[in-house]
Amino acid sequence: MRELVVLIFAVLHSFFLTAQTDEIKNKIDAKGRKQGYWEKMDEKSGKLKYKGNFKDNKPTGEFTFYYESGKTKSIVNHLDNKISRAVIYYESGKVMSAGKYISQKKDSVWTHYDESGWVSLRETYVNDLLEGKVSVYYHTGKTEETFTYKAGKKSGEWQKFYESGMTMSKGNYKNNYLSGEVTHYRQNGQREKTEYYLSGLLHGPMNYIDENGKTVSTSYFLKGKQLEGKELEDFLKKQKENKETPNVKKDEKKNTTDGKKDNGQQKTNSTVTKSNTGKTNGKK
Repeated sequence: MRELVVLIFAVLHSFFLTAQTDEIKNKIDAKGRKQGYWEKMDEKSGKLKYKGNFKDNKPTGEFTFYYESGKTKSIVNHLDNKISRAVIYYESGKVMSAGKYISQKKDSVWTHYDESGWVSLRETYVNDLLEGKVSVYYHTGKTEETFTYKAGKKSGEWQKFYESGMTMSKGNYKNNYLSGEVTHYRQNGQREKTEYYLSGLLHGPMNYIDENGKTVSTSYFLKGKQLEGKELEDFLKKQKENKETPNVKKDEKKNTTDGKKDNGQQKTNSTVTKSNTGKTNGKK
């Protein structure tokens, strides 16, 4: 009998605690502002999406976000009304990335990790846009690739490296696309190939260079299309008569390729995406 009473008391106590918790969470004041402790449920799955506290509709303190599995997706600590720091996790529980938000927008240096714990990428943000140098790393910690960003777009020098540290390829981006001359190197530092781009499309001569530094073959491209057969013959004939070659700088100024097919060649405009899946930006 005593055990039954104890059991009933425990059930009633749990019920009243739950009811009390439900009464104090997810509150909105007379001005429509979120106040106090909140739990947000996913509309589709019904699973807990995040939990944390608000003051006058602004997040404060620690917020925890969850995967549908219930595992932690990210933890965001709001240090004041503007600055917060976030750690984002793989579903395995290992750290995916870490960085800072200002007014809930990415800012300053963000560091990304692979699931083995190695640093895979470092990038800098200003007002939620990539700005400055972005570095991609090998597992050894040596630099694999570097980009330069301006206002969220690739702009400026690009380099790719062998794990030895020697340059593999280098060129420049303009408005998010490879532009101008790109040079590829052998592991000993000798040039192996040069090619030219216009808005991410091969445009101009592609030269293959042997180990003695001599050009052994050349292909020609016009706005992404390789010239072959009669088209190539006509072009070479015109080149011989007028000493013309595709002029990348000139064509950049009068580029009319926008909105047209790329003749089968994809534009080279891929953005850095290593360890970027499932990022949480702390926005509520």
